Amino acid sequence: MGALTVVEEISEQIPKLLVGVSGSDKSVRIYDLERGVLLAAEFGHTEGISDLALVSMALL
Repeated sequence: MGALTVVEEISEQIPKLLVGVSGSDKSVRIYDLERGVLLAAEFGHTEGISDLALVSMALL
């Protein structure tokens, strides 16, 4: 993941490999590793994040 970019719109193509990252800043970021783009970021958690679950919308 040398160079990452941020995308305004998420492609209709479903990424094959998503990576969830959390740091000491208490944020969560989701990357499409194949394209090297940031898909989403959430900030403002009051505690550190230790787990992440991704659920397919097809299952809902």
